[in-house]
Amino acid sequence: MFLSLSDFKFVTRNELLVCYSESVGENPIVLPDDRGKAVGVMSKALQHFIRKAQADGVVAGAIGLGGTGGTSLLSTPFRSLPLGVPKLIVSTIASGQTEPYVKTSDLVLLPSIVDICGINNVSRVVLSNAGAAFAGMVIGRLERFQESCNEGKKGTVGITMYGVTTPCVNVVNERLKKEGYETLIFHATGVGGKAMESLVREGYIQVYIYFSFIYLLPKIFIENVNSFHMCYGVLDITTTEVADYVVGGVMPCDSSRFYADYVVGGVMPCDSSRFYVIIEKKIPFVLSVGALDMVTFGPKHAVPTNFQKRKIHIHNAQISALRTTVDENKKFAGFIADKLNKSATKICVCLPQKGVSALDAPGKPFYDPEATGTLLNELQTLIQINEDRQ
Repeated sequence: MFLSLSDFKFVTRNELLVCYSESVGENPIVLPDDRGKAVGVMSKALQHFIRKAQADGVVAGAIGLGGTGGTSLLSTPFRSLPLGVPKLIVSTIASGQTEPYVKTSDLVLLPSIVDICGINNVSRVVLSNAGAAFAGMVIGRLERFQESCNEGKKGTVGITMYGVTTPCVNVVNERLKKEGYETLIFHATGVGGKAMESLVREGYIQVYIYFSFIYLLPKIFIENVNSFHMCYGVLDITTTEVADYVVGGVMPCDSSRFYADYVVGGVMPCDSSRFYVIIEKKIPFVLSVGALDMVTFGPKHAVPTNFQKRKIHIHNAQISALRTTVDENKKFAGFIADKLNKSATKICVCLPQKGVSALDAPGKPFYDPEATGTLLNELQTLIQINEDRQ
């Protein structure tokens, strides 16, 4: 069946502005004469319209096209749609620096090849492919939704993994699957954590986990999750981003770790509300200190000069790891304890006895009992134990 344009309802620019004006309780908004400011206003108006349409259950997907201005206008509203809702922009900058437009979403940018100024032999092919791809996404999503309704899984579990924590992830992943959970694994390199937070904010993930080299966690996790009314819980085990934040690595969290999803709107890299959703919802929270023995940098030559004489492990040509010191581990403990002591949620802190990563073991490059011992002792001293925090 083929549809014509007459089969679709068009929404005018003025209708978007009126809808936006009513939502913010202002008089009818008039677009500024300045083009850049006007793009910003229309982007907010479109975002409000799309969110309302999504809440009303009438959005199958979002598709658009544009240059730098059009892509900027569309990208923020499109990102406000939950993961899985098809979102595609045919853009003149799709092969350039796209992180500001895509961020941690599943927004697809398709190169327009030629400028967006009419139909020609090239644009006709590109736009036709874009339409076909978008239609496939919409149909595929509807089919997946129908399948998921029949699966009856307990919930979706997000898991972050580092190379030095893979053995534990593999064990826990298998255990969770046997228990009936779906698992999503993210690489804990900053971007992976942000992407997972977005899914938690959207309700796409009911449980998320940060893993380290600790093998007793599967049983602990399952028992804690199943003891609560809802199948919700967090295992924040690979907390290495704290080390990058405190010391200055390339994969940091912010001062906000453990308080993230408090912020509504755009996703910031571990802003001042990092993991706030965990505390806000008072869900079971198991935390450990995975990979706090390292700070991540780029190639060895890119490690700051003041760190070059420190113990550095070359992970690969692009990634180097710096061993953390006694003083730094004291700071990590203080940072984490400060966050946990402000929480009213149920927390279980698991401290490993045989190192905090695969590199922190006898005969391995980051084995340093004094530094690791300082971290564990400081946490035991600083964390205020009570009925809900153990």
